[in-house]
Amino acid sequence: MFENSFGPESKLWVFQSAEEFNGEEVSRALLSFFENWQTHGRKVESASSVIEGRFLVVAVNELYHSVSGCAIDELTKAVNKVGSTKNLNLIDRGGFYIKVGDELRYVKFTDFKDLYTQGEIHDHAEFYDASISVNREFSKRWVSRIGDSWMKNRFL
Repeated sequence: MFENSFGPESKLWVFQSAEEFNGEEVSRALLSFFENWQTHGRKVESASSVIEGRFLVVAVNELYHSVSGCAIDELTKAVNKVGSTKNLNLIDRGGFYIKVGDELRYVKFTDFKDLYTQGEIHDHAEFYDASISVNREFSKRWVSRIGDSWMKNRFL
């Protein structure tokens, strides 16, 4: 899982790929970026982890200063660049993951309604919410049931 000692309101990003990837390779490729990441000339204190070979989670400690839009853009560019070198789209926002049995299944947002109506996805399916944006949401909303999430109301 992902743990850090940052405050509950610290910014958090979840990058996901429709394809499984080697977390060690991605983490190694981003190591230099995280060691040198700055906002307004100050080092960004961050933590990152790859979860289940499909998600890269990044959190920043904003206790002393906020992360600028430019620094966030740099993060996105670095993640995109690493993904490109591995033939992955690590900034995929076209779908989501659910757990089916012991396996993660990628579902395109455009297919959700049909799959739900056909009974392939049900209210009790675990939904991985890549839209979370602050640290406290990781423990509360990262994995929830479809029936308890925003997904059902938005797409059905």
